Amino acid sequence: MDILFSLLPICLAVFLGMLAGKFLPSAISLKISKMIGPFVWVLLFAIGYKFGLVIENLKNIAQILKLATIFSIGISLVVGICIYLIYERKTTQQRQHHETDLGITHVLKECAFAFLSIIIGCAVAQGLISLGWDTSLMPSTDVFLYILLFMIGVDIINAPINFKAISPRLIFMPIAIIISSAVGGVALAALLDMDLRYGLIFSAGFGWFSLSGVMVTSHLGEYYGAIALLTDLFRELFSIVILFFWGARYPDSSIATAGATAMDTTLPIIKKASGNQYIAQALYIGVVLSLVVPFWLGFLLSFF
Repeated sequence: MDILFSLLPICLAVFLGMLAGKFLPSAISLKISKMIGPFVWVLLFAIGYKFGLVIENLKNIAQILKLATIFSIGISLVVGICIYLIYERKTTQQRQHHETDLGITHVLKECAFAFLSIIIGCAVAQGLISLGWDTSLMPSTDVFLYILLFMIGVDIINAPINFKAISPRLIFMPIAIIISSAVGGVALAALLDMDLRYGLIFSAGFGWFSLSGVMVTSHLGEYYGAIALLTDLFRELFSIVILFFWGARYPDSSIATAGATAMDTTLPIIKKASGNQYIAQALYIGVVLSLVVPFWLGFLLSFF
């Protein structure tokens, strides 16, 4: 029930945006749509700020960062490759004739802005902590997220999404993502000579770092909770890079790497990189994985 309530404000923000877009003058709607890109950087700044607050309290930070980086990149690559082999290998050539890549210069600029926003947010948080100032004045990342989703709602009403794009072949994509993510986590744990159960745990958040961090910490302690949190945070950030570089040419596999964040944090980037025609698919994958995470992760934690 809690997971359904957590989805409610996300749906409400998009719905209110669509409602506003229905009645706002087209000139204002267009201005709001143009603000989506810059506002993504604001959201990433807020994420960096939150990370800056968390990292201050972590012990064994070098080891935690190392493991989180390995698991996040490794799992994302396994998911992306598996979805490509299952869904896109036979359709890539046809799709390339209809889609245009963003261009390497534009992609590098977008990625640079994204990581610069995160780094600045982290630096600001660390600066406030070192000065002993109040760090609670910064609004929650949820506030920026809901504003951004409202803007997307306004944009959607002017370029309606096509839910028919969720074809029968895509219905089982979340299952493929779950399985490939688990395979990647187990393989990495084996290579690192770790208990395979930890590999499954670190693969089960699908980018939802705020939930996985809390659940794993409560069951396994702060060390493993921090690895789970940062693994999912880095999966989200890595998916942003993948989307900017390959979202136009390989939308299915790129969206798959976004996992649960495809319905919220990375949705504006999916829209920008892959186009409005993939918004419905992103929402579907994000919602399904978000519903699965607490149950799947809880089930895996029960083995400890």
